[in-house]
Amino acid sequence: MLLIRELCHTSIIIVTHNIGVVRAMADRVAVMKDGVVVESGGARDVLERPRQEYTKKLLAAAPKLRRSA
Repeated sequence: MLLIRELCHTSIIIVTHNIGVVRAMADRVAVMKDGVVVESGGARDVLERPRQEYTKKLLAAAPKLRRSA
């Protein structure tokens, strides 16, 4: 993913269900349900403070990675 960020000096669209990829790569996010954007904005805002119920459920369903001590 770092290579993509370094090589691309342009906009790219990434379609994924992987929230980790979104957190690592996206500046802006659009959450879609049934082909319709239900929420969009800065990645940090949408991922940390989702407003729409669908976005909240989507984020709650994503597996959480835990670091071992």
